[in-house]
Amino acid sequence: MLLGELLSRSARLHPDDLPDQLRQAAERAGAAAVEILVVDLAQRNLLPLLPGDHRNSMPVVGSVAGDAYRQVTAIDVPGVDGVRRWVPILDSAERVGVLGVTVAEGTALEPWWQLASLAGELFVAKARYGDRLSLRRRTRSTTVAAEMRWSLLPPLSFRSERLTVSGILEPAYEIAGDTFDYAVNGDTAHLALLDAMGHGLEASRMANVAVTSYRHSRRAGLSLPDTAVAMDEVVQACFDASRYVTGQLATLDLSTGMFRMLNMGHPLPLLIRDGRVVGELPSEPMLPAGWGDKPAAIYEHRLQPGDHVLMYTDGITEAKHPGGDEYQLGRLVNVIETVLARAAPVEELLRAIIEDVMAFQDFHARDDATALAVGYHPPH
Repeated sequence: MLLGELLSRSARLHPDDLPDQLRQAAERAGAAAVEILVVDLAQRNLLPLLPGDHRNSMPVVGSVAGDAYRQVTAIDVPGVDGVRRWVPILDSAERVGVLGVTVAEGTALEPWWQLASLAGELFVAKARYGDRLSLRRRTRSTTVAAEMRWSLLPPLSFRSERLTVSGILEPAYEIAGDTFDYAVNGDTAHLALLDAMGHGLEASRMANVAVTSYRHSRRAGLSLPDTAVAMDEVVQACFDASRYVTGQLATLDLSTGMFRMLNMGHPLPLLIRDGRVVGELPSEPMLPAGWGDKPAAIYEHRLQPGDHVLMYTDGITEAKHPGGDEYQLGRLVNVIETVLARAAPVEELLRAIIEDVMAFQDFHARDDATALAVGYHPPH
């Protein structure tokens, strides 16, 4: 009943009123000490959202609230006044933050999952009408290039009974040329990972042109080769001959597990099976978009149930340590297998990869670093 009332009122709520309305709904349901925390753009801190809540932020790694966020699971901590319950706030599969409530011992979990789920959906819907949620998720200002980049990104994660898709990019507040996109249409998942040459505003503009061209071609029903040709033409038309965009265009047939890929001068994706990196998925690359090449052949790889394909930009493997060493593929493989050994969800795998890449560079990235993972898990 409480959720229905909140949902009914939500259409007429001012965006700034939503956090307090959620707090009131939680209190009417019997909760005390309600906290609503949202994750920052870099996924390192959980930040209080409620008006007048001046408590410190909580780290994603090293707090119980952060554990609930990372593991996508509810966690109860017994206390003197009852149970302190932390429930992840999700928009579909995307991790938005965490709901914290104190409830009586033995209180059912399901109503709190429902409230947290509704909170995630409403946060994302209402964020389109105001800036409060977007601003609260920032620990510092973004560049204009990053503002452009975030405005064209799809949701970071999607999950269905047959498919998972998750993406991440850094440096979150200065990201420019790296981007990704996806869509799930019928039995086909469409995927793109793109890396526009350079840094700053020019790279972000080029990435915008490339991803918009990709969406236009996808929605027009073009094949992967024709999509690559169209992207090449529009990059040539908008920028000089020294500019280019590398990337991978792919589809996954959800009925057969067939992964089809066209490579535009980009690092080869990794196949992950049973928690291990099997190897790279081979393909013969064409030249980057903007250099006038004809598309190379489409390469096909049949995935097994439970497989994941990890696509990434060279800002990961070529990240530079202050001492001069490169991150390299071997370290990436070690991080993947270490994280998956803990049965972490794919969203947490990507967060852990990017966090390790940034730490390797002493958090001073010289290039954008982006990853996009797709998992195939048809029902048995």
